[in-house]
Amino acid sequence: MNKTIVTVFFILSFFFGVSLIIYQTVTEFYNKRCIEDKYGVNYNDQRIRLGLSTIPSNWSIKWYDSSVEWKDPVFRLGHRWKNISFKGCRILNELDLFVLEYDKHIKQYNKIIKIEAEYDENEKLKTVIYSLQVDDYSREISKAKADSLLSTIIMDL
Repeated sequence: MNKTIVTVFFILSFFFGVSLIIYQTVTEFYNKRCIEDKYGVNYNDQRIRLGLSTIPSNWSIKWYDSSVEWKDPVFRLGHRWKNISFKGCRILNELDLFVLEYDKHIKQYNKIIKIEAEYDENEKLKTVIYSLQVDDYSREISKAKADSLLSTIIMDL
């Protein structure tokens, strides 16, 4: 009797473990394909229509539990990365980071612009928030101010 219980327990544990691995693999693959295909570089035309920053095709990609980060592989001033948060296959927000000043001695961004685009439950753009961070101080700014600051750095590149 004890051998039967141990055998049944072992078999059930084995199948549960295999099922869990398959579920995690399929879910991860689905989410990556869904997010990358739906909101990656393929979404750039829509980003342009919405007035948002695009993802260059040469950027590297890094996956986290509930977000994806596209990053410029070459360090330079300007657009450094875009982080997209999601739930399942639904986009929640996009966060872009633009570096305006970098201190080489302390290896720190001194002046950055963050642009956060938030989406509603229907995946429609709800709000865009622009903020300027100088050292440890951050404040919201207008789109016009962000565009003005960004045009100065782009001209310097």
